Amino acid sequence: MFELINYEEENFQTHENQDFVMSKKKKKDKTKLKKFAFIASTISSCITLLVTSGFIVFIISFYGDYRSTDTKVEMIGTSVSNVETQMNQVQKDLVQFKNTIYDDLTSVKKDVKDAVKIPIYTAGSNFVGNLNVAETNSQTSFLKTPSWKSDDIIAKNPLTGRKYKAKDLMNKKILIPYKDDGQDAYFFGQFNKQNHWDGDCLINLYDKKRRLTMIMEGRYNDGKLESYRQVGYYKNHLKQWVWNVSERETKGNINTGETYTYYKNKNKKAAFTKKTVEASDIMSVADFKEWITGAMEGYYCGNTQNGAYNDNTGKAYLIKYDKGKKVRTLYCGKFKNGAFHDESGNAWYISYDAENSTYIYFKGKFVNNKPVETSTHKRENISLNEIYQIMKGKHFNESVDLHKK
Repeated sequence: MFELINYEEENFQTHENQDFVMSKKKKKDKTKLKKFAFIASTISSCITLLVTSGFIVFIISFYGDYRSTDTKVEMIGTSVSNVETQMNQVQKDLVQFKNTIYDDLTSVKKDVKDAVKIPIYTAGSNFVGNLNVAETNSQTSFLKTPSWKSDDIIAKNPLTGRKYKAKDLMNKKILIPYKDDGQDAYFFGQFNKQNHWDGDCLINLYDKKRRLTMIMEGRYNDGKLESYRQVGYYKNHLKQWVWNVSERETKGNINTGETYTYYKNKNKKAAFTKKTVEASDIMSVADFKEWITGAMEGYYCGNTQNGAYNDNTGKAYLIKYDKGKKVRTLYCGKFKNGAFHDESGNAWYISYDAENSTYIYFKGKFVNNKPVETSTHKRENISLNEIYQIMKGKHFNESVDLHKK
């Protein structure tokens, strides 16, 4: 079964065990319906207004020059006829446009209907076995490659008892609840005719108290994982619970992207059971980010490898915040197995000393999270103006809001 994420952070050491994920397509169908209706109504009104206004202006213009001559009357009659022809064409175009909008609305409604109708399947042991996390050649494989064959029975309908072969379900979105080390797990995704994971795949995990413990979503292209997102939680080095949200692309055995952490101030509980779950109940990472209310606790921009921060480019950085989102630590440099580790001498950090209401600065070598102090490289107090000078010209994706003493 899945090996649950076990995040740890010791002296600012952060691990992302099993950066595992899978993703479902977000559907905001009600919003799309409203947008289509609004667009159709607005365009229809604008076209009608423009045509009518143009016609009135035209009549006034010609009437002003009218000198009671047969020639002018004929010109008006001809021009009115031309305008009527143009109006008829506009009306035809408008009808065609409305029909196009109707077709789009019908398509969206069908998507909603189909999503609601997705049946719940009971997974066979051979199906669940292929959802295990595995590691191959030091690269985390987020889903095992399915080992079943097209004629193998992999699921059944719990209501009718009908059994399904793999070929019956290929290229279809399937929703399968199952058990994972005592937790309730929900898989929502698909595989293709080659029996490879394909498109967006998503898993939610809930503990025995029905609390969300993990979201794993990923985008596959014929069995190859291209990108993923993940939610989990752990205790930071201050013994505070934090949510961890990772969003990354896979490039060989390196994962590039960002990791956000948030102070955990509440639990997400399931309002459904394995028997009542629907596709709309499955939570994506985007859904989670809309639900979360805790303040940001940290932000990491850099590579991960083997489930931990590993980046030897020297361009990675980590920002840690207090609950007021003031910077308590900012490190720029290389990472090794989740720790500050850079022997180039170019890495640096600032750390807030709350007791003395000041920041401490160090630039030089770091080994296993510790600055290597020498006679010429020592930690020292630093003013805000000096920090601003150090950061001048550098770009950070998240705020660097410092304590003002």
